[in-house]
Amino acid sequence: MKSAVGELTGLSVHYTIVLDFQGFEKTIDAVGGIDVEIQHTFDDYLYPIPGQEAAEPESARYEHLHFAAGQAHLDGATALKFARSRHAVGEEGTDFARSTRQEQVILAFKNKLLSSTTLLSLSTLQSLVGNLQNSLVTDMSNLEIGAFIRLFLDYSKREAPSRSLDLTSYYVSPKNLGPYQGQWVLVPQTSLEEIHAYVAKELQTQ
Repeated sequence: MKSAVGELTGLSVHYTIVLDFQGFEKTIDAVGGIDVEIQHTFDDYLYPIPGQEAAEPESARYEHLHFAAGQAHLDGATALKFARSRHAVGEEGTDFARSTRQEQVILAFKNKLLSSTTLLSLSTLQSLVGNLQNSLVTDMSNLEIGAFIRLFLDYSKREAPSRSLDLTSYYVSPKNLGPYQGQWVLVPQTSLEEIHAYVAKELQTQ
């Protein structure tokens, strides 16, 4: 993962933090859920049910997700479905829409984590630490984790910047998908160096 991100962005990725799905759900539940503004109503009729991959009839392998536009309070299980759904009908079924929803969940969790309700509750903090210890995998040392937390708390006082690539300027979907096993992909229009330059320029403005 680090090498792939580094190749695409031109950045050196020093550390990784991986949180499994169960830990994701428990961590969000530990802070009492999150609040998000759902931009568009959507339905996903093919959300896989864990453990039912070989169920018959085939329809028994999936559940129907429905999210209505507007303000919503999500518990851990629902937040995971909101972030993972990839077969929604219409535009919400694209990878770009899914990425936007995932960003919403991350920012909503950050806001809830740093709220006075969370920070002033010893039981909530203890539950969070316990969940993360059991669910996180990282290549950071304890000292580095401590430094990261301090950096996060300091940086989180400011609004997190967000940037997106202009896909029409940098990427193209190839007509021949044979080399990609038939999967829909985006490839650089010219070279990765152009994208690296864009990323470097954006970082300099922050």
